[in-house]
Amino acid sequence: MTPPLERDELRAALARFDGRDTAPLERLLDSQAPTPTHLRTLVGWVDADERSVSSGASWLLRKHLEGGARLTPAATTRLAEHLSAISDSWARLHICQSMALLDVPAEVVDAFAEFLRTGTKSQHTFERAWAYDGFARLARRHAHLAAESSVLLQRGAADPAASVRARLRRLASGRDA
Repeated sequence: MTPPLERDELRAALARFDGRDTAPLERLLDSQAPTPTHLRTLVGWVDADERSVSSGASWLLRKHLEGGARLTPAATTRLAEHLSAISDSWARLHICQSMALLDVPAEVVDAFAEFLRTGTKSQHTFERAWAYDGFARLARRHAHLAAESSVLLQRGAADPAASVRARLRRLASGRDA
């Protein structure tokens, strides 16, 4: 295992990410323990102006969460503060894909809901698919979103993209629950 990178070195490594080859990100994932400090750093970069930093940081964050790391309520609240500024479609997708792994505090549910609503209208098929998925998962934990989730899922079921409809079928079947 390579030694962990300092904050500036990590940002520089993310800045070199080409947006396609995830091998360098895999190496970073293996070298950086998902400490609360590291996770907060990644959260702070999800809306970076540099697309490579934004998409790389969100990819690492998602992978850490998939590996069992958890954001503190404060870190999730901080993530909510960055959502509206995320412009990179890959970064937006990674956050949508992370929704099943986030415990969203009640005080920031609306920020996540708005982020996901916007995602359901994206031109990017996978972002749309995962935004519907994420909204449904958020609604399962925050009942006041249930009626809206039902309407969104009906809209998603009629989406012209087969991948969106397939994601919603998987969600409905419980295979990804």
